[in-house]
Amino acid sequence: MAPMPYRKMGKFQFNFRNRNLLDTFKCMIALSLGVTLKTLYDFPGDKCECPRCPNCENDHELLNSELHFQLREAFVPRNVQEVLDYEFFNMSHVAASSEDEPFHRISRHQKVDIKDMVRQIMPLFNSAKGAVWRMLKLENGYRRFDPLRGQEYVIDAILSPEKDESHHERHRFEMVKPFGAAHMVQNKLVDPDKMIHFIVPVSQASSRFYRFMENFEHVCLKKNEPTYLLIVLCTGEGEEHAQEYHKVKAVMANMTHRYRNAHIRIIHTKKKFSLPLALDLGSKQLPPASLIFFCNADIVFTREFLSRCRLNAIEGHQVYYPVGFAQYSPNIVSQYSGRRGKINFLDINKNTGQY
Repeated sequence: MAPMPYRKMGKFQFNFRNRNLLDTFKCMIALSLGVTLKTLYDFPGDKCECPRCPNCENDHELLNSELHFQLREAFVPRNVQEVLDYEFFNMSHVAASSEDEPFHRISRHQKVDIKDMVRQIMPLFNSAKGAVWRMLKLENGYRRFDPLRGQEYVIDAILSPEKDESHHERHRFEMVKPFGAAHMVQNKLVDPDKMIHFIVPVSQASSRFYRFMENFEHVCLKKNEPTYLLIVLCTGEGEEHAQEYHKVKAVMANMTHRYRNAHIRIIHTKKKFSLPLALDLGSKQLPPASLIFFCNADIVFTREFLSRCRLNAIEGHQVYYPVGFAQYSPNIVSQYSGRRGKINFLDINKNTGQY
């Protein structure tokens, strides 16, 4: 019987005679691991994902561009706090001191940015070298954002001439991706008279509720801000809960008596307090196109915040979801701050809480 012939696959040859299933799986795992490593490290030969040149057809345009004449002077720090930090990267991880997790896996948009810069290095290098070189490996790099100049890169790589791949050289490239001309993307006219509808769920006339009403009066009613306040009171059953309704109603009556143009309304339900239930009941009382602010009774806000609500909330497209500073109490901070002059404890800065 004639021996089983070899089956050729590219540069590799496999003889499946006397091979078992386990060996076949090992071979498949080795091939898949090789493809993964090539994707992570041997990326210069991959298909470019840059939207400007999907097939790397603009190399001549890069060489003919006047990048050197477009570069601005770099930002010059005056003290150590103004120094622009670099972040370290390779093709698998990024390390940045400003992140909550300093060392984390590289994201797709970061990988696309680095690939685009690496793709532009070799045409510029070859034009000055007079020969064709290729990048074998990106060892690591650093990048930072200069607000005056653009994105700056420092890239350490191993290069080899195309005609002699046994010869390797290690190079450090310092690159800048400069800013271009500014483009107007959007111009939105903000309506300062657009009504903001507050929906505030409460369960009782607590100290938080009284503080909220005091803040609402100071920011909205005294300044004639176009606002609509809807209090959703969930008291539950029982006589003691019914008293909470009369307390809240008395506060509302006092406000409407002193401010005749105030839009204030209260909805009372005897069901147990439930935040989703209260928000649902309140939103059903308003027209569909209303600008709604779902608000807790412990929130303290300013007129500038109301302006940001009108600016950032886009009907049918975008919601504005600010993150509240829940662990901050002006009453506590005022005990540890200086007494000189009038202090706004809602303005949190480096001097807040210090003598």
